[in-house]
Amino acid sequence: MRKSRVRPRTGDVFALDVENVGHVFGRVMLAGLPEEHPHTSEALLCYIYSLRSPERFVDAGDMKKDELLIPPFFINSMPWRLGYFETIGHAEPTEVDLLPRHCFYSITWDSYYDEWGNKLKERYEPCGVWGIRAYGGIDVEVSKALGITSSP
Repeated sequence: MRKSRVRPRTGDVFALDVENVGHVFGRVMLAGLPEEHPHTSEALLCYIYSLRSPERFVDAGDMKKDELLIPPFFINSMPWRLGYFETIGHAEPTEVDLLPRHCFYSITWDSYYDEWGNKLKERYEPCGVWGIRAYGGIDVEVSKALGITSSP
């Protein structure tokens, strides 16, 4: 896929080219976090959907929050710079597109947090991992969810 030095922004729709599967699609749900965010202001909150296609095109209206392939995650812009994710469109997310609450589990603190770093009293599904994910880890999760072997 094409590499990009352009920083992803909220609403960017992106594609992943998965060998023997086709394209899987995601969207940046939150970019431009405040400097005081527990991760970094460079973190991007993303969703990847179960929607697949042989074509590198998707109608953002077909991307449903209740059809996520993996739980929401934070990542930096490295997958775009290396060409693992390619921005293919833009559709500003609305309340209809966002989960009612985000939940991330911190292994270090054995606690659950929302996307702003506020501690939650309980777990909510789908629950992701608290921290900045590496693109290799996302590859493993996507491959596992699709029932295929991940890239070496």
